[in-house]
Amino acid sequence: MKNLVVLGVAVSLTAACGQATTPWNPERDFGWKVYNTPGPMGLAGPGGPQGPAGPAGPPGPPGTPGPQGAAAAPVVREVEVKQEWQQFSNVTFDLDKAVIRPDERDKIKAVADFMQQNPKMELGLAGYTDPQGSNPHNQKLSDQRAQAVTEALVQAGVPKDRVRAAGLASRERNCTQNTEECYAQNRRVEFYFRPQ
Repeated sequence: MKNLVVLGVAVSLTAACGQATTPWNPERDFGWKVYNTPGPMGLAGPGGPQGPAGPAGPPGPPGTPGPQGAAAAPVVREVEVKQEWQQFSNVTFDLDKAVIRPDERDKIKAVADFMQQNPKMELGLAGYTDPQGSNPHNQKLSDQRAQAVTEALVQAGVPKDRVRAAGLASRERNCTQNTEECYAQNRRVEFYFRPQ
């Protein structure tokens, strides 16, 4: 039965390509043996009742994302953390400065202690500025702030290869009012943790 289906497809393809000058001979052309050559078709009989459903096939390929693109589901992994998970405060900076103030050093020490107690964690630092100043200036300043915190963490004993830092200028403001109090909240470095 499979040979007959394949032959019918092959004949159709050959005829569609315009190369049907000689009849296709499966034995001659491909070495296939045809044991039951089909005869002419008769009239179709009445249809019988529908048979039972067959087994489900394998899952198909994933569909294409929608117009806005479908976000991949986040991968969640459990990581052993030796101490209670802590919420670490942002390190904040003075206007147009990348020097860590003395009152911010305790925050860096707390993060360094956490990293030393959890050697399977990586740390990401995101440096930010307030929206005052040009984009190139803010980009450079945010890089310098992230780098200053990186160096302070390394001095406190965190291996440098476990710290990633990026300056993000004035993007992702956590306070959007145009006041000095709000600007001060945006001059910051944030901490992000993930398993290695």
